[in-house]
Amino acid sequence: CEVMAVFMVQKSFGLDFSFPQALLVVAALCVATTLPLTPGRVGIFEGTVLLIYQYLGLDPSLALALGVVIHVVHTLPFIMVGYFNSIRLGFT
Repeated sequence: CEVMAVFMVQKSFGLDFSFPQALLVVAALCVATTLPLTPGRVGIFEGTVLLIYQYLGLDPSLALALGVVIHVVHTLPFIMVGYFNSIRLGFT
């Protein structure tokens, strides 16, 4: 699912990267975020995506934008589920 999400973000940016390249991004993220160094993996996540896309020949500013969007797409569903469950349980 994560690879498909990265692949779809690439397509939404109009990039013609292949599915194995999306797999490379996810594999690098799995290795880089193994140890929780920062809260929410902020910085580590985006930096890893930036390095991988630069390796694949992408402009650094676009690579950083991809990193931020991929992080939002990856993290937002967990935040929303937690938020709605906390409301359901009565937390304000």
